[in-house]
Formats: sequence, structure tokens, C-alpha cells
Amino acid sequence: MAARRGARWLWHLPLLAAVFFLRPATAAGLFFPDVDQLFLSVLGHRSMVTHSVLVPVLALALAPAVLARLPARFGPDARAAAERSAAWFGGWFLLGLAIHLMADVVPLGCRGYALAKLPGFPLVSRPSSLPCGASLLWYGANALLALVLCEWLLRREGEAVTAARYIASGVVLAVYVLVNERRPMLLPVLALAWAGAALFARSAVLALERRGDGAGRPPRG
Repeated sequence: MAARRGARWLWHLPLLAAVFFLRPATAAGLFFPDVDQLFLSVLGHRSMVTHSVLVPVLALALAPAVLARLPARFGPDARAAAERSAAWFGGWFLLGLAIHLMADVVPLGCRGYALAKLPGFPLVSRPSSLPCGASLLWYGANALLALVLCEWLLRREGEAVTAARYIASGVVLAVYVLVNERRPMLLPVLALAWAGAALFARSAVLALERRGDGAGRPPRG
């Protein structure tokens, strides 16, 4: 049993190497959804709480209030640096989350642990599952939303850095699927899905920026 467990960890070494080629924050986002396995009686595996953008969006929403409570000795420059760091970490975290959720769209079997779970209530009810189609839609929609938020938070990066980020993250997605699902025939489909999602996220953020620039300009007269 111990030897089998050790062999399983060897499978994860290429994945860890690929993730850390990006950022440690991406590794945190990639493995975060599976913390639901620590609370199976309440969340169930592949919980809709952790397998979504709910937690990172909540953290980003609370970040300004937390940073505002920094001691007075932290000046405006320090606060601005902390805000940039929070946005940077959030963006790379969301990239890892998007990779995980995109991989969950292609489970080995669309039943049991592969289905998205609604939380249960201890001593009252167990976590319940969404149907197969709804589960896959949940993972896909949240993966896309995570990419859009990632792109927004990291939008000040140059085009070359953005392209390298998506190429490297696509490699991580491929390795992750091979490690966990071992279905290489799905890689072409996932490559197209990842490229389409990345292009959509980039286009959406550029459109929002153009709209914001237009709204901020004084009217011509």
C-alpha cells in the first residue's frame, strides 16, 4: 500500500514542476478546490463552494476593507503596494483555479465524485449532487469566469507575458489531465476549449477597458 501511494506521488512530480514554472500562487489555486475533502460530511467532494470562484471573489471583495485597517505607520505607498500584491496573487490564484475546473469538465465518469455537490447540514442532510450536465456546466462556467477575473487582475502585463502565461497554463492543464484522468485523447478538445476560453477572457477585458476609457473621456463639443 505504501509503495502504491509513493508511486502515485511520482505521477504528480511533472505536474508540480509545470505549476511552479508559472507561480506558487497558481499552485495554490490549482489544488485549492480539493480542500473540500477535509470536510466531506458538510461539503462533499467537488463542492460548489470550493469548485467555483465564490471563495476568491469573496476574498477580493474583502481585501480593500482589510487593507484599510492597516496600522497608521503604513503610508499610502505601502497600502498601494499591498493592493497590487493582493491583485497579483488573486490573478495567478484564479489561473490555477481555472485550470482545475477546466480539467473537471472531462471526468472519467459523470457520476458520484465527478458531480458538483451542494453543501449539506450536519445531522440533518448529506451533500447532494447536481445532475451530470449541470455539474459540467458549473465547472465550465466557473473556469471561464475565473479566467476573465484573472485577465482583469493581470491586465497591466504586456502582450508577450500574457501569451506566455496562457501557453504555460495550457501545458499545466494537459499534464493535470494526464495525471488525474489519464485520457490523452481528450487533449485536443481541451486545447481548443482552453484557447477559446483564453481568447474570450482577453477580449472581454479589452472590451471593458475600452468601455471604461470611453466613459471617462470628456464629451466632445
